[in-house]
Amino acid sequence: MSLTPRMKDTLDYIVEFQVEKGYSPTFREIADGIGVSSTSRVQVLVNALKDRGYIMTRAGGRRMIDVLRTTPMALQE
Repeated sequence: MSLTPRMKDTLDYIVEFQVEKGYSPTFREIADGIGVSSTSRVQVLVNALKDRGYIMTRAGGRRMIDVLRTTPMALQE
C-alpha cells in the first residue's frame, strides 16, 4: 500500500533522526520536524505507518519506534 506525501515525510524524518541520533524521535520532535503543530496528528501518521507495515512501536517508552522498511513491498503474483 502506498504512502501519502505526509506519511512519506514522517517516515523519512524518523529514519533520518535515527541515523543521526541513534534513537527514535518523540512525537513532539516528529511534529516539529515535519511542520505540524499537533502530536495527535503525528499519532495518526504513526498509526498509518504501522498499519501499512513500515514501522512498529514498542510499549514502555517514548522513543520506541522501529523502522521495518522504507519502500513498498512488491506485489506477489
